[in-house]
Amino acid sequence: MPLSIGIDLTVTSVGPTTPPSGSPITFSAIVKNVGTVATPAGVIIGVAFSVDGSTVSWSDNYTQSLPPGQSVLLFANSGPGGSSTWTATAAAHTLQAWVDDVNRMNDVNRSNNKLVASLSVQPAPPPGDCALGYTGTNCQSCAPGFVMQGGACVLAVDGQSTAWPNQFSKANSDPWLVVHHDQVQVVKPNLLALLYANPGTLAGETALVQNVANGFAEGSRTQGFKNSGAAAQIQYQISVVDLRDGVGGRPPPPAGFPYQNSTLFPRKTEPDGSLRFDYAALFGSTYAANFGRPDPAHPGQFLDLCTLVNQGAVNELWVVGSGDVPDAAALEVGGTMANYTTTGNIIPGSFSRCANGCVDGDVPFCGRTLRVGFVNYNRGPGCFLHSKGHDIESGFENSVPSLREWFRPFASFDLDTRYGVPFSNVYGLCASPPCVAFPSPTHGRFLFGSTTYDVDPFDAVCGNVHFPPNGVRDYDYFNTITQVRSSCTGFGRHAGSAGADASELIGGSIPLPWNMAPNTQYGDCGGEFLVWWYQNMPGQASGQTFADGRKMKSMWPYLFY
Repeated sequence: MPLSIGIDLTVTSVGPTTPPSGSPITFSAIVKNVGTVATPAGVIIGVAFSVDGSTVSWSDNYTQSLPPGQSVLLFANSGPGGSSTWTATAAAHTLQAWVDDVNRMNDVNRSNNKLVASLSVQPAPPPGDCALGYTGTNCQSCAPGFVMQGGACVLAVDGQSTAWPNQFSKANSDPWLVVHHDQVQVVKPNLLALLYANPGTLAGETALVQNVANGFAEGSRTQGFKNSGAAAQIQYQISVVDLRDGVGGRPPPPAGFPYQNSTLFPRKTEPDGSLRFDYAALFGSTYAANFGRPDPAHPGQFLDLCTLVNQGAVNELWVVGSGDVPDAAALEVGGTMANYTTTGNIIPGSFSRCANGCVDGDVPFCGRTLRVGFVNYNRGPGCFLHSKGHDIESGFENSVPSLREWFRPFASFDLDTRYGVPFSNVYGLCASPPCVAFPSPTHGRFLFGSTTYDVDPFDAVCGNVHFPPNGVRDYDYFNTITQVRSSCTGFGRHAGSAGADASELIGGSIPLPWNMAPNTQYGDCGGEFLVWWYQNMPGQASGQTFADGRKMKSMWPYLFY
């Protein structure tokens, strides 16, 4: 784009945008001269800061010349009442920075003088938790990734983007993703898929990976079953490495080789003689050559997995293998994950080794979350949609309190607190299923051990990975007999009576809403239901809120916290 002829000032950044409630905030802005003429020395380059349309402070003490192409960081130094600060109030606000708001300059293009950003003031943290960006005994220090600026801890590297990864943030567990969670419209994670199944083909296994990715993309379209224009909010960027025997110059498997997965499939022998997938081997320097990413600083060497994760070159890893012949057992989803406070700070030194199952203690934590999923080459795409659902149920929601707050009622993992029963969800209620029955659409009957509990009215909301809302046993995805009343499609929307979530009948004489195109493209292991399940989760700009009006944060950035 050609430069404007003359002085042309624009605001490229404004902040802080996630201050803690009650704090006196000094706003700042980066102003750039994108024109061809320097601003005159002695003339104020002023910036007005407004919140929700009202001017709260300004900067009017910078009078140096700003040459073409140069930028300057300006802080508020005064305001309407003489104060340069604004007291943050917990709510969602709009912040605007307006350069040369009183026309001191002969600015040739005033259409770019304003920058508007979302200002999300964090509520006062619970006892023991510092506000986002803060740490220390008295919460006076800045957390990793943040620096003190204008009396507040702000991101050390910041900028506006509606997509992640981006020029400001590429790697998992980056605080940018937490700060800008609500602005992220689409996540485009770098997926590394390793192909090990010798009986498969490069084309076939690659197509499966793409189909699984397409299933997640469809699932991320907020209520795409009725909103045809809903955009995909996760779009995997796929890189495939073929590690099958007999390709890439490697020899075929040795005669009598008993496994369908290649000789490069990492295996370790347990004390009882059984084989397990060796997750730790993936991180070793000797395995790095298999990823094929040369180390530019060390010719002849290759970047290991932790380095790729920390660079943002890999955000997730899928192992495509065979489960048809006994081999080293892999978890549906394994890996490590950073643990977070209720306010979104990473807890220093704290991480979980559990996803859908737990990895051994020899698996390194790279300082960032990394999920390693197993995709069975001989099953449909729905099976990994299923596996990832379990990862959310038992992995992510345990490590991220802000996700847990909406996920537990969404998936009916809160039955104990909601209905006063001695179980939180319907997994494993009794020894001889079915353990769940619905005498009427609003009446739930549960056999827990040897005791029956009746709950009426009962709402299964969206159900869990094994139990759709009308499910009475595990994997009951196509139950056309049982009918229930569910608020899944109304979850967090408060469109019912007295602000409750609206509900509808599912099952019985009413066709199952998930058993139709395009969901049927992602079948196997209940994939049809899981696409629908994901589509009802909170998404960016989905409008779903808690009862007190707070926004439910989108599911999709959480996968890379």
